[in-house]
Amino acid sequence: EVGVIPEDWSLKCIGEIASVTSGGTPNRKNPAFWEGNIPWITTALIDGSVIYSAVEYITDEGVKGSAAKWIESGTLLMAMYGQGKTRGKVGILGIRATINQACAAITVKNTIYPKFLLHYLRGTYTAIRELSNAGGQENLSGGIIRSFLVPYPSKEEQRAIATALSDMDALLEGLDQLIAKKRDLKQATMQQLLTGKTRL
Repeated sequence: EVGVIPEDWSLKCIGEIASVTSGGTPNRKNPAFWEGNIPWITTALIDGSVIYSAVEYITDEGVKGSAAKWIESGTLLMAMYGQGKTRGKVGILGIRATINQACAAITVKNTIYPKFLLHYLRGTYTAIRELSNAGGQENLSGGIIRSFLVPYPSKEEQRAIATALSDMDALLEGLDQLIAKKRDLKQATMQQLLTGKTRL
C-alpha cells in the first residue's frame, strides 16, 4: 500500500506507465565479445543516482551474440538481484549503454516524469525488497516490478516534487563534500600537531 494520497492523485502500476525489460551477459569465454567500447552496466553500479560510466565494456559482437541490449539515456534501472543491499536499488542512466540480466530497465511513458519515479522508488526501497521471491537467493522479477503501485499526480506536480527532492540531494551532496574537506583539514592538523611540526 502507498498510504494516504491526495484525492486528485491516482494510483498506477509501473506496467501501466512504463515498459520493463532486462539485458544479458555475453559469453566470457569468447574474447571477441569483451574489451570493446560499449558500456555494460551491472547492478553494482546502481546506487540511487545517475550512472555516467561502466566498469566493463563489450563489443558489437558481444551485443549481437547475447541478450545484452542497448538502453537509452534517461532510462531508470533497478537491481533485480545482487549481493547484500543491492537488490531493489534504483538509478538512472546518464549515457546510452547495455545492461546485464540482473538489471531491470524501466522506460517510462511521456505521462510520467522519470526523476519523480526515481525518487519514489528510492523512497520505497524496503517495500520493494519485501516483494522479492523467496528461495535460495531472493530476487525481483519483471512481473513484480510491473505490478508495483506508485502514486500518480499530474505531470506538473511530478516535476515540482522531483525538482524539490533533487535540490535537497544537491544540498546534501554539497554538505558531504564540505564535511570531507573539514575531515581532511583535521587529519592534516593532527599530523602537524602530534608530530611536533607545528607547536602551540
